[in-house]
Amino acid sequence: MSLLERLFANVWFTAAVKVVAAFALLMVVVILLVWAERKIVADMQNRIGPNRAGPWGLLQTVASVEHGLWYARSPEIASGPVIRVFSWMRLVPDVIFASGAILLLAFLVRAIWLSFIQGGRTARAE
Repeated sequence: MSLLERLFANVWFTAAVKVVAAFALLMVVVILLVWAERKIVADMQNRIGPNRAGPWGLLQTVASVEHGLWYARSPEIASGPVIRVFSWMRLVPDVIFASGAILLLAFLVRAIWLSFIQGGRTARAE
């Protein structure tokens, strides 16, 4: 049996290879869809679209993916009143999530504490 046959006989290795391949394919599809969206919107707005950064404007899309979509945004928009309202709107779900995490931690601490107390009582009773 060769090394590849032995590796792919392992279920976990095969699953890991499939997950990595699916993730890589998904990332390529996202990059192509962002590029296609920019080309289509440029055509709808009667302008050239991304064509100055690399061949067919692909490097502009790569820069957006590397640096995030806020990379090309102006500071006036990023610090505007709408963005500030959106940042405050995030507070409620964050508080709910933090409350749930704290309650889960308290539940686990109580369960562990009670298991030690009950475990100590049963050991003394014997």
